[in-house]
Amino acid sequence: MRRVPVWLWIVAAIAAVLLLVFASPFIALAALIVLITAIVGLARRTPTWLRLRSTGVAVGVVAASAVVLLVSGGGGGA
Repeated sequence: MRRVPVWLWIVAAIAAVLLLVFASPFIALAALIVLITAIVGLARRTPTWLRLRSTGVAVGVVAASAVVLLVSGGGGGA
């Protein structure tokens, strides 16, 4: 098995960082939509398009989407 050259790792890392910086507003928007939907589902205790099975799952989705929103929002400001 051949080793991957160092220059290829560097190019791949730069491309990944640029992709994350430019895609982070879209990721933040998707996380915000999921966050609002999960909060509404928790508050009303009605099924949403997310189809969350329990309040524990809904709380986990709220927490995860809030973290993704904060991280991607921070990446967009970089």
